[in-house]
Amino acid sequence: EPDVTVQGTKDHTSIQAALDSLSEDGGVVYIPAGVYEIRDQIVLPCSNVTIYGDGRDTVLKATWYESKALLTMDGKTNVRVTRLRFRGWPQTAFRGYTERAHAATISDVGRKDNVMTSAVDVLNCDNVRFDHCTVELFGHTGLFIRGKGLALVDHCFFQKNFRYGYGYGVVTHATE
Repeated sequence: EPDVTVQGTKDHTSIQAALDSLSEDGGVVYIPAGVYEIRDQIVLPCSNVTIYGDGRDTVLKATWYESKALLTMDGKTNVRVTRLRFRGWPQTAFRGYTERAHAATISDVGRKDNVMTSAVDVLNCDNVRFDHCTVELFGHTGLFIRGKGLALVDHCFFQKNFRYGYGYGVVTHATE
């Protein structure tokens, strides 16, 4: 049984409010089926948290191309994210990035939205489990794991995540 069920508008505010309502000891947050428009980054406020939904029917949908994740956690322990579908922006004609160093053509510089998004950013977290999730259509990576700590990725689908046309599902960067 969840400690908190997300209620209210189907967007980032209701999810963040549910997470913020947990005690400092953590708890379980359930996100019911539906499409949730994520217009600002969701930040995990404490350790010992499980976030779960109804599988492919619980969609956290990006509304930006910025270089930031939909869900971020920093320095947390004992976290599980399960049964969620993370969806970025669909790109049908990807040509490059807006920054001069990465643009495919000079005409792309400053003219296209940045497509450096990711679904989940895990920084210096320990005992993290990311399972039974679908992650699709992100410009940088689906799951970005950085720093020290243990993380398990299990029974997930990463699809159509692109970077220079070939994409990253899971990135481990500067990890111990």
